[in-house]
Amino acid sequence: MIIDKLEKMKDFTTQEKAIAKYILENPFLIKELSTKELATAAYASQATVVRLCKKLGAKGYNDFKLKFITEYLESERVKELLKNEPITKESTYNDIVDVIPKMYDRAITNTKLMLNSKVMNRVSNRLKRAKKMDIYGQGISYTIAKQASFKFSSIGINCMAHDGMNEHYIAASEDRSHMVAILISITGKNPLILEIAKYLKSKGIYVVGISGAATSELEEYCDELIQIDNKKLILSMEVISAVIAIQYVLDIFFSMLLANDYEKNIQASLDILNKPFIDQEFLK
Repeated sequence: MIIDKLEKMKDFTTQEKAIAKYILENPFLIKELSTKELATAAYASQATVVRLCKKLGAKGYNDFKLKFITEYLESERVKELLKNEPITKESTYNDIVDVIPKMYDRAITNTKLMLNSKVMNRVSNRLKRAKKMDIYGQGISYTIAKQASFKFSSIGINCMAHDGMNEHYIAASEDRSHMVAILISITGKNPLILEIAKYLKSKGIYVVGISGAATSELEEYCDELIQIDNKKLILSMEVISAVIAIQYVLDIFFSMLLANDYEKNIQASLDILNKPFIDQEFLK
């Protein structure tokens, strides 16, 4: 990297350091300057300018200018994108402890503002009548699907998580009108999720999409599409926001089903708490 070499100035002579310093302080002027003008501005010689260019890995001054300007513009673009990153290389433990709850709060608040109460109630009502509930995802979305499946199963919902399409499972399902499929896609463009949505819709299954983008393809194959907050970040921190937002939506449905049959669900939870996990007689 030319800029990195200019900043470090390793094995540079005094004149080369002066030239490097001038270039870094005046990046946008370089493309207009000749070797003579740059040498004069940095109080160095033209020969030193050419020698420095070759030391930096360029064939000559013009080649250096092209490579430097290209690299500089790219570095500026990255810096601009990184402005919104919550975590930087300067972040301390205390900074991170403070910023993560803010990220959670922002993801939930922004998603809450995007939710359509009519859509959420329609989906909830279908879930209340459903005999089977399937949640589909890939990668981290599948991990979310498995966690949600466990929650729904804990209150007696026949729920399964899938990371692919199982045509035999669908074919064996007799009453598809009472099935609900929830498909998770952070980008809304996952080819497999789109394929699954299209297949399920063709089989008469009620399809709900949860996505960070309302893409026309996914929307076409869903009976309902729920859009979450998905802030675009460079680093993997954007995955945290998307995961929190998706879990928030699924937890809303879980809570609505929990409230729908509250007394029964409370008793079931109490029975689990009161029942020992290991038969004490077995240990004797």
